Formats: sequence, C-alpha cells, structure tokens
Amino acid sequence: MLAAVLLAGCDTMGPNTERGAVIGTGVGALGGAIIGHQSGRSLEGLGIGAAAGAVAGALIGNAADRTPPQSPPPTVVTVVPAPPPAQTQFVPVAPSPSYVWIPGYWNWQGAWVWVPGAWIARPRPDAVWVPAHWTRAGGGWVWVSAYWQ
Repeated sequence: MLAAVLLAGCDTMGPNTERGAVIGTGVGALGGAIIGHQSGRSLEGLGIGAAAGAVAGALIGNAADRTPPQSPPPTVVTVVPAPPPAQTQFVPVAPSPSYVWIPGYWNWQGAWVWVPGAWIARPRPDAVWVPAHWTRAGGGWVWVSAYWQ
C-alpha cells in the first residue's frame, strides 16, 4: 500500500520505476537510520529516509521508463532492376488500437519477392511508423529501411 501511495505521481509504471523505488527505499532507509541514530531517533529517521528514498528512486526510474527507445538508423541497399508495382492487399481488422498496419513491399533477394503487410504493436503510444520504400538513385534503386519515430 505504501508503494502505491509513493508511486501515485508516476505517469507510467515500468521496471525502472519499480527498481528505483526499491533501491531508493533501501538507500533512503540506511541514510535515514544513520542520521536518526545521530539524533537518537533511529526508527523515525529510518521511516522518513525510506519514504523519501522510495519517492526519489521511483521518480528517477519513471523518467527512464518514459524515455522513448531510439530506432536504429535506416540501412541502404542499392538494386539495378526497378521494383514491380506494389500489390493490392486486403487489410484485416487491427488486433488492437495500439497496432499499426505495416504495408507490404517488394524485397530484393536476387529476384523481387513480395513481403506481405502485417499489423505490429507500437513500441510506445506516440510512435509513428515511417515505412520502408524504394527510391531511384544513380543507376539503380535504393532501399530505405522503415523505422519508428
């Protein structure tokens, strides 16, 4: 129950938030006990230090949980023959509102191979999918990989 009260100000709850609260509680309790011992109030110092440490640790961990993961930089592949036109695909119903439709595309594997589209879960609610595509460059076609923004 104390943990629920202490973490109420966190807008997300992830592993770093929980780990920060646990570690902060231990460090805060130790520091509070040492300070409390000096004043003859070890138990009060222990409790106050544990609570303050839990809040500080949870808030620091919560900031780490809210940091969006970085997408790898797009990779580039060059092919000489032009890709065929995109195929028409039936798009089924999304499994959940948190999923994004990734359209199908032509992949070069020594010959053109169609890769069908699929639903994938967003890595975070505000993530935007930037689709892969072929673009003309020089004497061929350049593949620009997809990524999350």
